[in-house]
Amino acid sequence: MLRGAWVLERVIGTPPTPPPPGVETNLAPKEGEQHTTLRKRLEVHRSVKSCNQCHGVIDPIGLAMENFDGIGAWRTRESDSRQAVDATSVLPDGTAINGVVELREALMRRPEQFAWALTQKLMMYAIGREVEAHDMPQVRQIVRDTAPGGYRFFDLVQGVVNSDAFRLQGPAHTAETDKTTVASANPAK
Repeated sequence: MLRGAWVLERVIGTPPTPPPPGVETNLAPKEGEQHTTLRKRLEVHRSVKSCNQCHGVIDPIGLAMENFDGIGAWRTRESDSRQAVDATSVLPDGTAINGVVELREALMRRPEQFAWALTQKLMMYAIGREVEAHDMPQVRQIVRDTAPGGYRFFDLVQGVVNSDAFRLQGPAHTAETDKTTVASANPAK
């Protein structure tokens, strides 16, 4: 389920693994089959043990957002089956939720996880590259430093801007830039 995977990757910072090769990822009803709810199609998909490993985490989050259609408009009925949308779900930790408001409340019980994911995204944007293992101590320090203030966005941005990863970045060294540096240091007479 795309929404659940998006939340895991972008909001929580724990992207799901990609599906193994050869796994059918199109859960749309096949031509001529009776239209069922997405929930029922996902239940069939999760009955495969190898699929349930990831979908047991992805699907509960996505199902809580089922009232939104593909472009974000609110809906009360599924477009394929015309059945009422069921946005109830049980998260992997056992928390029962009903809809996006309760999902948000459940996710915000661990604000440091959201702050950690957001700080990584801010850092990636600020330094113009993926965050690497050697950047993680700085990310963790920013999150720790902003905890007393409730992880305010301003404080997270300020932490990123003041980090060594941002302040001490320079252009990548290549053979061409090294030649230019040597040439400018020793101009021809």
